[in-house]
Amino acid sequence: MKRIILFKKSLIQEGGAERLIFEVARYFAKFGYETKIMAIVGKTPEKSFGGIYKDIKVEILYNENYPMYFFKKIAVSLMSISKLRKEFRSFKPDIIVGQNPADTEIVYFASLGLRIPYATFLYASFFNFPDDGLKYLMPFKRVFEKIRDATSGHQTFIPLKSPVKDFLKQLPLRFRAWINYFVVRRAVCAFSMTRRMAWENEQLYHRPIIDIKSGVRLSFFNYKQKNNIRLKFGFPNDGKMLVDVSRLIPGKRIDLCVKTIAELRKKRKDIYFIVGGNGPEKEKLKKLINDLNLSDYVILAGFIAEEDLLDFYASADVIFHPAWIDFDLTIMEGLSLGKKIICSTDYDLSGKLGVLKEKLIFQAEPNPLAMARAVEDALAAASVPEIKIESILKKFTWEAYAQNIASHLSNAIKQ
Repeated sequence: MKRIILFKKSLIQEGGAERLIFEVARYFAKFGYETKIMAIVGKTPEKSFGGIYKDIKVEILYNENYPMYFFKKIAVSLMSISKLRKEFRSFKPDIIVGQNPADTEIVYFASLGLRIPYATFLYASFFNFPDDGLKYLMPFKRVFEKIRDATSGHQTFIPLKSPVKDFLKQLPLRFRAWINYFVVRRAVCAFSMTRRMAWENEQLYHRPIIDIKSGVRLSFFNYKQKNNIRLKFGFPNDGKMLVDVSRLIPGKRIDLCVKTIAELRKKRKDIYFIVGGNGPEKEKLKKLINDLNLSDYVILAGFIAEEDLLDFYASADVIFHPAWIDFDLTIMEGLSLGKKIICSTDYDLSGKLGVLKEKLIFQAEPNPLAMARAVEDALAAASVPEIKIESILKKFTWEAYAQNIASHLSNAIKQ
């Protein structure tokens, strides 16, 4: 294996999926593979994540946002296939990796007949996207209730009936569901970040999924705080500051965080909370904060620049991240700094991370009372765990992750 293409339809946002593709590309290149990231739409690396990935080769087909409407999405995807096909022929990759199943559908059609194997990342499932109608249709419908009933988060956020009611919209979805199923099953490798997510996708696609955790940057281990975030927002030095950096969307459960702060402040007045990030829930959260009289104690800090991110984590007594997800880079980054983490019972602690439970990771059911108790337990726990965090997290670095992925891809190509 000498050449690898990593494909993602859109590189507009600066989230976990985008960080992952850049980190993998960086280490693939260091291992000697000629690596290229391709996207239909997106920003150049210089304009993402504060430019820390500007050395990575990225090819963007269109410098505009991906369409929001279903049929326009299909049209843009179809027009892009011929362009991608030319690029595949020119670059002659040994393998192409789709960032998710939808990306892999495009990879399949663009590489059809070229005899180029492809793999896919499955870092989420349809059940992480409430509005996705595919999970309600065959061939996925047969395991819908089994997966939905497996976690409280799915039961809370996923409706029993499809949100796609329109018959004309359902017709192409029915066709796409089978295409999606076929394309993922045909991939030479499929990767997930956790065993639980692997299990969900194994149910959906009837194929084995390789689960490998990651999200740790070595530079985080010895980071020294540069800026006093407490001083910047007027919080007292002896206060207990909780921090979360997330997109402001329902699944991140920032509203739960705010309600938990209100619960905690009934008993103690030293609790403060800073939320970094933007998103569609911002106005609702502002109203909730005002309604609970928390304006002096809960701050929506807005967008956090890459160079300031670690100072926010480093300044925290606790990273408060009860998101509806089984894996999140925020938690891994917080752990890298030796910070205590509050997460929900939806988070996957299988494998080596399990030894950190009740030492650095504190789980609770997603309700204010349970979360408040978890915060109290975390604040009362010893500051330094009995085990060295680096010895556990070194297995989850991006370098180790990329090596593992490359090994699986190489073996799949040889077969």
